[in-house]
Amino acid sequence: MPSKIWTPMDLSRRPVEIDQVETIIRKSLVGQDRAVKQALKIFNRMFSGIRPYDDRGHRPLGTFMFLGPTGVGKTLLAEEIARVVTGSPLGLTTINCAEFQEDHEISKLIGSPPGYVGFNQSGGDQLPVLSQETIDAPYLAKLIEPKLLEISQRMDEARRIEDLQQRKIQSMLLQAEAENYKRLAYKRWPILSVVLFDEVEKAAPALFKILLGIIDHGELRMGNGLDITHFNNSLIIFTGNIGSREISKSYGVKRIGFVSPEAKSHEEISGEIYDTVYGEMKRFFSAELIGRLRRNDAIIVFEPLTSVELSGIVDVEMTKIQNRFTKDFPIVIKFEAKDYILGRAKTTEYGARDIAGLMENKVFISLCNLTASKEIMVGDEIRIRIDESGNNLVFERTPRGIVNSRTTLVKPKLFGLEG
Repeated sequence: MPSKIWTPMDLSRRPVEIDQVETIIRKSLVGQDRAVKQALKIFNRMFSGIRPYDDRGHRPLGTFMFLGPTGVGKTLLAEEIARVVTGSPLGLTTINCAEFQEDHEISKLIGSPPGYVGFNQSGGDQLPVLSQETIDAPYLAKLIEPKLLEISQRMDEARRIEDLQQRKIQSMLLQAEAENYKRLAYKRWPILSVVLFDEVEKAAPALFKILLGIIDHGELRMGNGLDITHFNNSLIIFTGNIGSREISKSYGVKRIGFVSPEAKSHEEISGEIYDTVYGEMKRFFSAELIGRLRRNDAIIVFEPLTSVELSGIVDVEMTKIQNRFTKDFPIVIKFEAKDYILGRAKTTEYGARDIAGLMENKVFISLCNLTASKEIMVGDEIRIRIDESGNNLVFERTPRGIVNSRTTLVKPKLFGLEG
């Protein structure tokens, strides 16, 4: 009998689908290579078709805890994961935990129990935020939209029926058909959802008790004691800013947005950041919650952004501005103009968010003004630079296709550009 031949396998090899997912995420998220690679592990399991280990098969598809300084991409990565999973940028159910700092406010999430004020209500006619219908709505809407559109068109035709009684009957039948189709859709398709608990450290202690059951069993019983929300086809993501101050103190750098690479290697910096954040996490969260997250290797720490990565964020924001103008005229921002934006961005307090705000106020609004005042015409090429003093942005244009022509200086008429 011939001996068996054992061939080593390449664990570093990734499915093609994973590369496609990373390409989609990288269009919006700059930096955070380690965090992205760790988050992408969940898609290996999803593409393999194997569920997380659970005797009943109810555990969520994945659970993540994104921690790190503010404005480094935690929420953005959650939004991009939702875009990939549900196929829509609106496919994310976001729970702002700052709105649930008191225990009694948890009723907004699960509804009030029988005998209490608000039973069977959650802010008027709305369903509880964590009801099955609410978390499934974004993905379900994408699936049933074509059919509901067809029914809507038939209802428009029914409204034109002259006979009043026949018109009412036809309208009632079509409404019933639409509701019945929605109910059947829940049973027919596996609904995928992404639920984000943003700034989870601000939540009341009662919320953490709810989260333990969701992570462990993928189920949450509503306040009425009857309805159960299933999270077995959901990705659960928590974000928090725990450890931000400690990271700043550890490096002795006033601007945590810029990490000096000369003092320590990238691996050393990453390791120290993780240890710092994890130490603060142990002081804030219960051992039960941390244990459940560690079991899934779900604690992902985001690092402060370097100056190179912040410059890349300027490019991303510039691309967004270009797309908002539907490419009627190409826009180029010079390197020194990027430095102008970065030099005025308060990355310590707000991270990359301040860059987005400056790009909106200094660039986008000025371009809107120039377009409204007919200074910019369709087909022009636009260049953004700074003047000789280095304190002002200058917008210049030249008609596309005209070479060696004198460039026309464009000055905004409504919005100043003083630094």
